[in-house]
Amino acid sequence: MLSNKEYFALKASLPYLKFGETPFLSRKKFLEYCEAFLGEKELAFLQDLSLSATENIPEKDCAEARFSSFEIALCNLLAVMRAKKKGVKADSFLRKNPGRESGRDMSNIAALLQNASDALEREKILDKARWAYLDEMELDHYADLDALSIYCRKLLILEKWAQYQKEKAEKNLEETVSSVEKSSVKI
Repeated sequence: MLSNKEYFALKASLPYLKFGETPFLSRKKFLEYCEAFLGEKELAFLQDLSLSATENIPEKDCAEARFSSFEIALCNLLAVMRAKKKGVKADSFLRKNPGRESGRDMSNIAALLQNASDALEREKILDKARWAYLDEMELDHYADLDALSIYCRKLLILEKWAQYQKEKAEKNLEETVSSVEKSSVKI
């Protein structure tokens, strides 16, 4: 396990991440970089991270437990909203959330989701909420393994949106080529 001084040096050497921008560092490169600093257990922990809540929330108050609790609170908010739209009770769809984020006020997120025009916009609202929550947690963790897990999750969010942009660019290129081909046939 690294000392806080060593975690600080590792974290300080990483590029700044901003929501909506393509990351300079991929998650794969981040993990390769961490290999030089972390033990097998810490590296395995970072490799296993995802944007989903873990099934077994750790009991200790760590970033993993807090993020999983927040993610479950988001899932429960979506379940309540969908149940209300379908006119059914949400109780059977709610996940147990023993974490401290279970009572978090999600009314602002709910309002934004209700006003969203399409599924992609709703997904962006959810990821912005995740990002804001990770920013909030980062204030308590600047030189420890939790700081690296927060950074890793932010990379996962950015890579997800970079993939959407790549798919959109490929689709636009295909449509443009198809349009040009059709117009050249008419000539």
